[in-house]
Amino acid sequence: ATISSYGTLVGVWTGHNVALDTTIASAIFDTSTVGASKTVTVTGLALRGADSIGYSIADQTTTAAIMAKALTVTADAKTKVLAAADPAFTHQVTSGSLVTGDSFSGALTRLAGETVGAYPIQQGTLTLGPNYMLTFVGANLSIVYSIGACLGQSGHTILQPINADGQPPGRALVAVDSVGAGVGER
Repeated sequence: ATISSYGTLVGVWTGHNVALDTTIASAIFDTSTVGASKTVTVTGLALRGADSIGYSIADQTTTAAIMAKALTVTADAKTKVLAAADPAFTHQVTSGSLVTGDSFSGALTRLAGETVGAYPIQQGTLTLGPNYMLTFVGANLSIVYSIGACLGQSGHTILQPINADGQPPGRALVAVDSVGAGVGER
């Protein structure tokens, strides 16, 4: 936390030379959990000036709020081949930073489906707990056809998509008349 002010002196008589010295002052919260009215203990305050001997610093505790730390996480886009297992879903911190010792828990998920296409990667149970305000930016898992590397060698099966009529896309059988005219494909 950053201390913007250690306060001001109250009760100093007009004309007295007394000043608050914060050169070595620090403030410590009693807890690091987000919330309001957290006790803060201030140490290292001193009084300086010709008339300071007649004054003392009273209560050196106060209360303050600890706000959640903003952090943005972006899912990494992933690709898998049709019928393969899902890859591990990963993410990057793209804005903000973790406090030393803090770590993520939970996991990213994705929209269900196993056909060729794009499926949104979602936040799932990924969290940093109540001390962070997490913003999630999704990506997609793309399921693609395998790119064959067999080049038609014997013993390999080559798969290709087919239409409902059993023909590859863009191909259709041409009807044959009684004398055989029109035989072929188009």
